[in-house]
Amino acid sequence: METVVKLRQKSVGISFAGGGAKSFAELATYEVLLAKKIKVSAVTGTSMGSFLAAGVAYGMKPEELETLILATDKALAESELFKKRPVWLTLLAANQSNGLVMPNRLAETVASLHPLYQGMMLSELSMPIAIPTVDIISGKIVVFTNNRSYFAQGLNEQAWEFYDGDITVLEACLASSAYPLMIQPMLIGDYQLVDGGVLMNSPVDLFDRQQTEYVISLGIKRKSYEEPALKSNEVAMRAMNFLMSQQIDRSISSADVVVQFEVDATTFEFGNAKEIIMAGRQYMLGRTIDWGDLYEREVIESARQEVKSDEWTAIKNRFKQWFVGKQTKSTKK
Repeated sequence: METVVKLRQKSVGISFAGGGAKSFAELATYEVLLAKKIKVSAVTGTSMGSFLAAGVAYGMKPEELETLILATDKALAESELFKKRPVWLTLLAANQSNGLVMPNRLAETVASLHPLYQGMMLSELSMPIAIPTVDIISGKIVVFTNNRSYFAQGLNEQAWEFYDGDITVLEACLASSAYPLMIQPMLIGDYQLVDGGVLMNSPVDLFDRQQTEYVISLGIKRKSYEEPALKSNEVAMRAMNFLMSQQIDRSISSADVVVQFEVDATTFEFGNAKEIIMAGRQYMLGRTIDWGDLYEREVIESARQEVKSDEWTAIKNRFKQWFVGKQTKSTKK
């Protein structure tokens, strides 16, 4: 028997956190993984992170995903759906319609950009993916997925349930991105769904660690404020950010690698994707990640067949007879 020791890459999952336009920086880590030929087995994504996760699950290479990000960012900026409005208008819209922006307007804005947004079902994606949202009727996390076997059931105080059925990729991503007071909730079945970031902005815990052995958590570092918030919408935004940051700190503790990007942008400031992506790349260049635990030794026992000397002699004699016969035939011709 011969013993062979090989290095086996563990199955890898990427968790893309929400952060609005700032989430575009998370592309940089995906670029690093593929440059190092690290295979990704499954993804999770919340809010804008769900759009990135969907692109990876679709099978996009980093440059393809970057192209889609830039196109999406440009379309959202030109739509002016998220342009700054007077505080009174923000509060009025929030009071009358549960949010300023209607999900169908968002769908119309991005639908023409890629087949991913044109009615493709979650089940059609080639890689296992899970996208959390929050049902504001029951208070539970509702998870859209195309492969339940890769993702865990809800545990302890943070319970969640899987959506029973298939859904389009765009619907799942929009539901996970329905930021309270900014985007209207999505009505899907018996659920009234808002941004998954309300309870699970970093969806690390969704992975079943029996299926996904190594989890990489991507997110945006919480911004520190030096001045008080002067407007009601700023107060609400900061409060949401603090709430999300606290539950992110709890969830990412189980990840094997945690990357928290520092991005100088605001959540709904679209039109600067190129700069945000570059900031992500610069951050990754200045960061050293130890990938040692990603690989483990795998011992393979293989039987090596010993050829005895008399068997080897017989093989040589047969070859000699064949060669002599071939030469004789060639001479006769």
